[in-house]
Formats: sequence, structure tokens, C-alpha cells
Amino acid sequence: MKRLSYVIATMAVMMTTTVAVSSCSSHDDGPQTTAELIIDAVRGEYPDNAQTRTLSDDGTIAFTWTSNDKAFVYTNGWGTKLGELAPMDGKTGTSKTKLDGIVSSNGVSVGDQLMLISPREEWNYTGQDGTLASISTKYDYSTASAQVLYIDAENNNKIYATDAHFSPEQAIVKFVLKNSSGTADLPVPSLTIIAGSGKLVTKCSLNGTATEYGNIVITPADGNPTNTFYVAIRNDNSGADSYTLTVSTAGTVYTYSKSDVTFTKGKFKTITVNMKDLNDTYTDRTGYDNEGNETWE
Repeated sequence: MKRLSYVIATMAVMMTTTVAVSSCSSHDDGPQTTAELIIDAVRGEYPDNAQTRTLSDDGTIAFTWTSNDKAFVYTNGWGTKLGELAPMDGKTGTSKTKLDGIVSSNGVSVGDQLMLISPREEWNYTGQDGTLASISTKYDYSTASAQVLYIDAENNNKIYATDAHFSPEQAIVKFVLKNSSGTADLPVPSLTIIAGSGKLVTKCSLNGTATEYGNIVITPADGNPTNTFYVAIRNDNSGADSYTLTVSTAGTVYTYSKSDVTFTKGKFKTITVNMKDLNDTYTDRTGYDNEGNETWE
């Protein structure tokens, strides 16, 4: 695909999105139906200015664009799909990239909002396997918008728009499971997460008009028990929520409940959980007595 070149006068100047419009016909007055879209994209942070989608020594998670990433472009409030983009060669490995692809140019006008989502169109949090690699390719959803600023019909039919700042749509939580005393790891074949509000998102439409809620079940893809689960969590509750984690291993069911928890979009947390035998007392399993008094440190 042909790349457009343009000069950036200073790093402080906002980068623009460029669309080079092509035609189905070789004639200048032919119908213009496709466009090469090149967009400067910046991916938002998870924690503490971290900007690599890897696990670092201090336990932070962030984002880098890879050659396998995709971004899907829509207009009309997610109503019309224009096409999909991918990072240009040599424009990966950091939180900034140039996305490139052929999209539909039908009806594109100055002032239009371009809506983008990555890494896939199917907004679905089910089927997680507890690994960071899986979250990276399937569940680390981020969205952005860009506004068409100018259409240059005389010079190569270019369309200019603002750059795209992608924002994460979920939190990423690393759960480390221990036995009740916290003295040993607790490897389990799967983990179930329940939100007290019932607002834990499992699936949603791009325009937000249809959302499904339920429990999140995380099962390692290799079938091997583990005590460490990375989970993408989106909760539509208006405030803090209560969460219950449940596992079963070696014929024993373990659980743990915690109230007043907030998982913020774009944030990463590591939580060590001392799981409790389901047969233990309410106080032991939750850290609260029946009057709601905190009894653990």
C-alpha cells in the first residue's frame, strides 16, 4: 500500500490521520469507494506510565503495538464498518504506531467521527485462559475516535483527521491463589469470579446497546492447574462491588469474598488471595463477621 508522507514540524504538534482516497475507476470523476487510511495512534496506559504489554520485574503491565494487532474502523456511532487497519512495518514495539489499511470511503465528510476498536470486533470476555498472552490478543480491548478535519479533493484526494488515542475498556487483574494460611500456593484447574451486583460484563455490542452479564470462568488452555490467573475484568456497576472467587481442587471447594472493591478501566492490580475452605465459618471465608466487622489484616 502506498504510504503518504507528511512533515511533523514539532513533536508537540498533534499528529494527524491521513486518508488517501482511491477509485474503482481510472478516471478522475469515477466513483470513489475505497481509501488508504494511515492513522497515528497512541495507546493509553495501564499502570504508572508503563507502555509495554509485558510483565515487568515490578509487576506492572502496559502496552506495545505488535505486527499482529488490528484496529477496526467505524462511522455513524459504530453503525457502519469502514474496514480494518494494522501497524505499518517498522512501527511496532512501542505504545505509538502508524495504522494502515484500505477502508471504504463512501459518504465520508468533514466533521465525521471515526470510531476505532482493537484488538477484535467481537467484544467478549468469556473463554479466558488466565494468561497475559491471551488477554493481549483477545481481551485487551481499547477504543478511540478521530474526527475528519479536511478533505483535499484537488491533491490526491486526501482526507485529514485528528490522531487516535486508544483507551483501555477493562482492568487487568493478576490473582495469585494461596492456601488459607498463605503459606503455600494453591494450584487449581479453573477459577470462577462472581460480582455481587451482577454487572460483570461477559459480552457487549460495540455501541453499548446490548450487554450480557454473568460470571467469568477462567480455565488454563493447557489443562494444567495453576495458582496464577491474569483476568480482564469489566464491571458496569456504578460504584464499588463485592467479588467472590471460587475454585475446586482435590475434592475440596475453596472460596473467598471481598466487598467494596473497584477495578478501574486501564488499571492493573496484583492480588494475593488466601482461599478458604467452603466448610469454614463465614468469618474465616470473608474476613468479616456477621455484623460486618473486619477481623483480618
